[in-house]
Amino acid sequence: GYYGWAQALEYCNFICYFYLLGLPFVYMALLPEVWTSIRRIFVHRNNRRTAQMPRSG
Repeated sequence: GYYGWAQALEYCNFICYFYLLGLPFVYMALLPEVWTSIRRIFVHRNNRRTAQMPRSG
């Protein structure tokens, strides 16, 4: 019983350690694509909003 729990805990620590070790690389790899899509959505919304606004003055 105890040995199984200790082994599972050790395995989890091992996995979590490598996960945290590789997370910055995944983050840096995914960040540019996320930013381009976010920027595209915001630019699209802003362009549509300004196009619908009536010109005054």
